Amino acid sequence: MQVERASASQTPIELDKDVEYFWDFVLFSCEGHLFCVPKYRFITGSEVFPSKFGRDGHVRSGPSDIVGVDDVLELDVGAEDFRNFLRALHPKYPEQALELSKDQWLSVLQLSTKWFFNDFRRRAIDNLTAFNLDPIEKICLGTQFNVSSWLKTGFHELVTRTEIITVEDARQIGLETAIKVYGIRDLWNKSGNPCDDTTLNVKIEIAFASELRTAYDVERQHLPAREREMEEEAKNARELEKREEGQRQEEHERLQNAVAEAKRVLEENNDALEKFEKARKVSAIILPATQSLISMLPTISTPEKVSTSPATSATATAAVPVPSIFGSTSPTPSTASTGFSSAISFSAPAPAPAPAAQTQPSSTRATATSNPSTKSATTSSTQYPSSGDLKFAPSTPKSAFGTPAKASAFGTSGVSRGSGGKPKASFAGYGSGGWGS
Repeated sequence: MQVERASASQTPIELDKDVEYFWDFVLFSCEGHLFCVPKYRFITGSEVFPSKFGRDGHVRSGPSDIVGVDDVLELDVGAEDFRNFLRALHPKYPEQALELSKDQWLSVLQLSTKWFFNDFRRRAIDNLTAFNLDPIEKICLGTQFNVSSWLKTGFHELVTRTEIITVEDARQIGLETAIKVYGIRDLWNKSGNPCDDTTLNVKIEIAFASELRTAYDVERQHLPAREREMEEEAKNARELEKREEGQRQEEHERLQNAVAEAKRVLEENNDALEKFEKARKVSAIILPATQSLISMLPTISTPEKVSTSPATSATATAAVPVPSIFGSTSPTPSTASTGFSSAISFSAPAPAPAPAAQTQPSSTRATATSNPSTKSATTSSTQYPSSGDLKFAPSTPKSAFGTPAKASAFGTSGVSRGSGGKPKASFAGYGSGGWGS
């Protein structure tokens, strides 16, 4: 099939550019070499490269977009390294497996890390790991390109290998790193029972925490778009789970506090109920006994007004024998004529006598006899005299026949109150030569 060229006189035919396969090209210059490659992979493969070199995803028209001096981009990388990177980015034979050497994959790793081609960085790391790098290479490359897996395996293999750490090894990995590795290695070799891989990995992560933390941060920045989305989703899920766990913990603590408070209130109520039951039992025992004691007490009434009349004054006399002046303790028929007997009479308190009564003879004033037929006082209860109301009155001597005896030559004796209410003894003599009063 021949394609006829349009003559100059003919009208040019307008063609629509295909959306998918009308690719734009870009020119790069490295160490004096000019490269012309499709721009598509440089736009879709990295989020940093287009903005860094001023290239967006718009396709420009015109022949100058394909070849032009103004569009050449100068790159600050080696021509061989860029060529190796283009082998992975634009393989000549896509249907064949990409086979690159170790150095070629290192070039891909270097530029993909520099320009954030994260998918190619991951691909380069996987292919380089298959080359069985030695511990020193893993530590050096892991430190240079921030690959945490290479760092951990390199430290582990360097600690557990039988060969010593040479000066050249220490120079390559760094003196400080070599000293840390030697310390872990020495402890691991001196222990009689070497620790397992898990414990050794923990020791390595503790000793090289700073280096590993830097590698983790860089690896997180170089995650592919899909993995970054998955990582963000996992992070959000972890944060959500953490918040829910905190809420569940708070709810659990709240329920525990509520249960503890309910138990405390229940214990207090049980204690109060127990005290109430004890009090009720004690009350059931004490109350009947108290009522019985109250019923046994005598009835006490208010005393009535005592009459102040001298004739009706209360006199409760109790005759108590007192010894006579001659030693006789009580009158008898045989000694009635020669001995005297006296008695102490107790009388109820009498009201103060009228002033006229003070002129009466002392013998009449000092004598108080009891009259059985006269009631001493009208009270509702028995009145007992106090010690200040005692009166001592002599009993009238009687003969053996019960009649009053006459006064002997020695007179009669008696006890009456003197001045100031004090009792005094008085003797009534017989005749001028008898006992005076």
